[in-house]
Amino acid sequence: MTSFRALNAFSPSQVDPFRAFAVGPGGAKMRSCSDSNGSEAQPETVQLPTEVCSFEQLLELTYRALRSITWPDCTSRRNVMQSGQKSIKAFCLGCIKPYFTPLTLSAKTRLLPRVTRLLTLLGETMDPTFRYTSMQCNSMYSARLHVDKNNHGPSQIIGLGPYTGGELWVYQEEGGNIPMVVTEPLRGYPHLTVGKVIYGRLHSIRNAWFSFDGRVPHSAMPFEGDRLSIVYFTRSGAGSMLPQLREALEDLGVRVPDPEWLAATAPETASASRPQKMPRLSEPQPPDDDSDDDEADLEAAELSTGRMDFDVFRQELQVPWHRLELPVGLTSCCPGVGAAYALQQLLPVAPTQVSLVHEGEVSDELCRLGKNLRVQECFKELPSSSALRHCEVRRRKEEMMPASAEHIFHAEFEVLPLMAYFFKTGLEQDKAVPARTLLAIQAHLRDRQPPVALVEVPDWEKLHGSQQRRALDFIREQISVPGYHFELVLAQLRDYGLPLTGCRLQAFMARTDCMGQEKLKQTAQLAKHLGSLLPKCRVQDFLLSESEELRVPDCNILWDCHGSLDSFNAARVRGNGSARGIHIVRDPARMLASAYCYHHRGEEPGNPLSHLPEMLSMGPVEGMMTLWPDMLPLLDDMTTLFADKDGLYHVRYENLTESSASFDLQIGGIFDFLFGGLISRSEMELIAEAAKEEDLNRDQSITKGSTRHTNSDECTDAALQAQSSMDQKVLTQLEDLKVRLGY
Repeated sequence: MTSFRALNAFSPSQVDPFRAFAVGPGGAKMRSCSDSNGSEAQPETVQLPTEVCSFEQLLELTYRALRSITWPDCTSRRNVMQSGQKSIKAFCLGCIKPYFTPLTLSAKTRLLPRVTRLLTLLGETMDPTFRYTSMQCNSMYSARLHVDKNNHGPSQIIGLGPYTGGELWVYQEEGGNIPMVVTEPLRGYPHLTVGKVIYGRLHSIRNAWFSFDGRVPHSAMPFEGDRLSIVYFTRSGAGSMLPQLREALEDLGVRVPDPEWLAATAPETASASRPQKMPRLSEPQPPDDDSDDDEADLEAAELSTGRMDFDVFRQELQVPWHRLELPVGLTSCCPGVGAAYALQQLLPVAPTQVSLVHEGEVSDELCRLGKNLRVQECFKELPSSSALRHCEVRRRKEEMMPASAEHIFHAEFEVLPLMAYFFKTGLEQDKAVPARTLLAIQAHLRDRQPPVALVEVPDWEKLHGSQQRRALDFIREQISVPGYHFELVLAQLRDYGLPLTGCRLQAFMARTDCMGQEKLKQTAQLAKHLGSLLPKCRVQDFLLSESEELRVPDCNILWDCHGSLDSFNAARVRGNGSARGIHIVRDPARMLASAYCYHHRGEEPGNPLSHLPEMLSMGPVEGMMTLWPDMLPLLDDMTTLFADKDGLYHVRYENLTESSASFDLQIGGIFDFLFGGLISRSEMELIAEAAKEEDLNRDQSITKGSTRHTNSDECTDAALQAQSSMDQKVLTQLEDLKVRLGY
């Protein structure tokens, strides 16, 4: 269930996890070590000063406090580890950003409020204008050359302890005098290639503050003795933190940045009017910096729905999940890491074993996420005739976990690319990823026979009604395996508290010797019931944007290629009457001609509208007459919607495609209607710039460059001329539609 919620957070109105972890009713007041408001989990040797003390005294108190606690082994910050290191002693206090969740307090902050407060007191001795959200604590290691991509603005660092050496080396393009060899790609510095010698300067940080930009390549020099370092920095995305988090940080003494400081320290290269394109996940990327222990601190995300869903389920089912130690094996084929994360959160002490399998553009990213979740196996290729495949976790070829150890199989495949096989054979010969994914799921169920399985179809709502009926038959035929009970469920993900989502088809499967059909049906119903108990997420919690200003209205956004008045009325009901819709209309005669040209050249063979392969040999008149019975309901729905002005903004297709100037004018009207008063002017400019990618009249270096859904003028003109020879009844209907639409 947690995977369905995409591991997002609860609405702040429903939970306030931060106040419980402030230093007490007095917030940031100083107190002695005997104060009863301190954390019970902390050693009594951690003291806070009860009176004003000198900088040197604060240094000594901080050093003793950090040396009196147990330091965790951090395995996630691979980019700072020297060759051969498998872990370092490090943790983050203050604000962190675990994967899939909003900014939140780290676990160590909640466990060590006195230590946190002591570090913020030390921070008061630095530049009074400096602001930060987080404090990275490091013990007894020299960070290798890296960049901290998750930082915003400048950082402050200080070294503690009796040591020599250990200076901070910072890259300086001009004036650097200390050489350093680049050993791996550095994010944001593609010109600093591996093997290149670059130059920087050394800066002493022992008992002294030093300000630097963590997004510039830097490293720590070798040292002798006992060396601690603390880096004070601002986590990227701090502008979107919840008010409760800001208040909790301020209670602990953290100087949280305000909007003015964030704006003043934003990167000079950032542009508010031009969106920055994210790199494709399939491209090789430098290692992440993990600068605030994000990946290692997944368990620290109090707002993470993994922990909160666990509490909801435990209360509803009265099952002590947190104490169960029963071994559980999960194989996840192509749906991502959600199920793996959910399993770890719901069964925190159980010896779980997870095997991830994913092939395609996002496989590199998912394997990286999987390793951060400490899964045992991750494969970037689907099962084949070879039993051995390269495991990205163990970095060697090996077999998947034994079938006897696998208890749950979670898989996903898209059905839309497979529509052609609703009508023909040949799926086994298709070498594309969608077909091979489905075949791999079939083989896994048949050969390994896991006790229970959940197979999902995420693109279900992209199919029209008649397509869905044929798709159901296709899915039943493809994944119904002898020896299994089978139960299909349509899951409305917004009922599980997820905005911006529609529905997906889910096939619950259970081996007949493990569960009866009626019990499986009850299990599917229980899953829907548990989902309905989950509070609603906010749209903002989905964002991982680097833009400090970018905000998204908290609303559901639905895309409907075949809009009808009924569907929009349903949206009105869901939106309590506040729904806004954009409706694109087009000359019905040109729509019919365009549909003929599009399918006549063989596009979308699985689409029932296409009438392929017969359409390939049909002339314009025969082809359009064949299409008319299917086109008429679509055109009638478009005309009915056009007559409704309540909450709808109607845009003519011809105005969108006339010219780039006309496109920009229409897009401006659309965005004003949808987002007027909800987003800022700079945000409006940002999305208007991004929309230019869809303008077919623009230079294809700006647009996405796809013309697959356009037709040649020659074919369209020929079809329009041929319409005069069509049946008179059809021409009358066509003319009536044009008049009603104003054409």
